[in-house]
Amino acid sequence: MHQIRVQSSNLNHPIVNDKKYGLFDLNKFIFSKTSIGRLALHAASISFKDINNQVVCYEAPKNHEFDILLSEVSDLTIKS
Repeated sequence: MHQIRVQSSNLNHPIVNDKKYGLFDLNKFIFSKTSIGRLALHAASISFKDINNQVVCYEAPKNHEFDILLSEVSDLTIKS
């Protein structure tokens, strides 16, 4: 996960609530609106081949906190 966080930050698209590589003022603002401080990174699905060369797929629905974060940041415009 560290590599995703670093690369996103290097591309000027840091992950919300990333305390090491994120936009600290934005993180504070979002926390003040939502009281949610968890890293806003989610994989809805992932698939790979196992040791028997069979494709294995997993799905994970977003939790309620992630929906709240999406709702709060969807109206924000960040000016650089």
